[in-house]
Amino acid sequence: MTRSSSATPHAGYAAARQVCRRAWPDVHFAAHLLARADRHAPFVTLAVVEQLRRIVWSDDHDACGVDATPDVSACDTCTGDTCEQRAKVCAAVLDALFAGETTGRADLDAFAAVAHLRQLPRARFDEIARGWLVERSLRRVATWSRFRELSRAGWAGAGALLLHAASGRSPDELPSHAREQVTALFTAAHWTGALHTLADGRRRGQLLLPLDDLVRCGLSERAVDDMLAEPSMLRNDERWRRFFAAATDRAVNLLRAGEAALPHLPPPGRKLLAAGHAQLVERWRQIERDPAVVLAPRTDASLGKRLRLLPTVWRSLAASQRARQ
Repeated sequence: MTRSSSATPHAGYAAARQVCRRAWPDVHFAAHLLARADRHAPFVTLAVVEQLRRIVWSDDHDACGVDATPDVSACDTCTGDTCEQRAKVCAAVLDALFAGETTGRADLDAFAAVAHLRQLPRARFDEIARGWLVERSLRRVATWSRFRELSRAGWAGAGALLLHAASGRSPDELPSHAREQVTALFTAAHWTGALHTLADGRRRGQLLLPLDDLVRCGLSERAVDDMLAEPSMLRNDERWRRFFAAATDRAVNLLRAGEAALPHLPPPGRKLLAAGHAQLVERWRQIERDPAVVLAPRTDASLGKRLRLLPTVWRSLAASQRARQ
């Protein structure tokens, strides 16, 4: 292995942008609110986060895609035998990337320079991987409090890292109440994703919706499987209507808290968060109209639909600017 030198900054940016466009389309759209020069670091950082996500969550034999260490190239540890094996692959990949070693992929080879420029902490990447590995290992989530703990360790950590890469300032430097508000928005994103990936989780033998929420609405694990087999229950079964009404209220409260964080963020992070907030609000409006959309194959919103959200984004940014003054 050699020091990373084969990827030009432009090649790294272009490759990372494509990873982000495919795997994180909401972030890809939000990043276009930034100056072009400010997009490079978040795109490259998110390419590494996506690499960790694939190692942890994918059962594809080619999930790693990085020839960084013998363990990684052998790929036996990428197929999901144990979470311990996946953890070793994550650690090996991060060791190689932070050492500036080449991987053969322009998006990842651009990371060492970005990590140095933005002073991205290795510990944050390790924390994200550990959080996702814990979530991957669970069969059930007992309570909403436990769900929030999982969000804080994994998905909210990834969001905080994205903000750090965009602005050069860690959200850990924010006042405590602002940090909690930022975490609330990324918890809303995780909550949205948990519903959209419910069927995938059941195929893995997981149920990551809080059991206490289900029980309060008279639902059980069997009821979840019945609903997945017959999605019309989401419209016709009073228990599921109650569940999604409560789920929507929770998302609205989290998103309201997340929007309150905007005045505390540097401009690049503020733009990313405002655009992410607007897209999540629109997603929950769709869920409120028809909960069955969470079971439909995920299709990315057209550019035209996303552009229609821009006035909302600009209003949020203007309000946050007034709040700063």
